[in-house]
Amino acid sequence: MRKNRFYLLFIAMGIASIVMLWDSSENVITPPKAEPAPQIPYAFAENAATRYFNDNGVLEYAFTANRLEHFRVLGDNRQPVDEYTMVDHPHFTIYQEDTPWHVESVDGKLVRSSEQIALWDTVRIWQEPPERQPGEEAPAYREASELTTEKLDINPVEKVAYTDEPVKILTPYGVINAVGMTANFKNRKIELHHKVHAIHRIPEDRSLNE
Repeated sequence: MRKNRFYLLFIAMGIASIVMLWDSSENVITPPKAEPAPQIPYAFAENAATRYFNDNGVLEYAFTANRLEHFRVLGDNRQPVDEYTMVDHPHFTIYQEDTPWHVESVDGKLVRSSEQIALWDTVRIWQEPPERQPGEEAPAYREASELTTEKLDINPVEKVAYTDEPVKILTPYGVINAVGMTANFKNRKIELHHKVHAIHRIPEDRSLNE
């Protein structure tokens, strides 16, 4: 069931799924009934956005993209043997408690047989710092940390992501470089796999200026 919902979310079931699931596509265009060439999208959507709620009606994540192109590869009997969706500038907002996580890249791809989407080209993960509450003492350093890599696989339903590529984490307290990473957004943990190297610095106390 979870696979079907996730797959339908990205219009991988075709034109009907696009019309049913995408909340705010400004322009949805479908091709003629004639079989398209393999390099031509079977269907595409522009300026797409959607939100995913769990069974209790709680918002789990939101997704936007500049453009989605759905491809169908036909076999000898003219039946689809492979289907996938290419995503231009995907952006996930994964909600977890008070401060959501953001994941974005230049390109992405969803394969029908998988629950996850592959992201590549300037992949960024960050979490905005929580807003200061009335009467709360100002923190010494309030900036968002950011992780960058070139490739990432993400499953927004399970709220996990991983890569085997080099990663860099910029924090208010320095820079961390490593190779390979697993992120679990549910418990707010990022596990670095190999060759971890960190440069630490003491941040400026900006609370004195507030």
